Amino acid sequence: MPTESDYRYLRQVVFSHSQNVLDPTRDSLFEIRLARLVRTHSMGHIEGLVRYLRMRKDAALETAIAEAMTIDETSFFRDRRPFELLRTDLLPRLIETRRATRTLRFWTAACSTGQEALSLAIVLRERTFRSSATGTSALNAPTSARKPSSVPRPDGITASR
Repeated sequence: MPTESDYRYLRQVVFSHSQNVLDPTRDSLFEIRLARLVRTHSMGHIEGLVRYLRMRKDAALETAIAEAMTIDETSFFRDRRPFELLRTDLLPRLIETRRATRTLRFWTAACSTGQEALSLAIVLRERTFRSSATGTSALNAPTSARKPSSVPRPDGITASR
């Protein structure tokens, strides 16, 4: 059974490679998400993986751990509640405070292929406010550097939205 120290070490590995903070109450996810990695590297169990990493630096293995523990899911208007909060509460206040410059800049971190950043741009455009939104994946280059064709149009989103 992994110790608290093992989990703390793994959380730090994930943070150092992705800037994602994993809550200790979710430590059980390490067992599930790292099972294949542990088998592939013949570590036997999580404790063996941690012991191996503590003895020698293995950047590729650490990156694989971070990738296994991060959510690689993206979609337009994912997690509707934050977008509704932005639309109804935060954005009106931000617009008011930035009225003189009529410019807002947003950065959406840890977005896989950019739908979150584009969703944000859509919400801002609906308010007819000049804005720019850039997204980055925690493990990859900024999504604005990717080809637009790599981001599919979502179901139910028309050209006007």
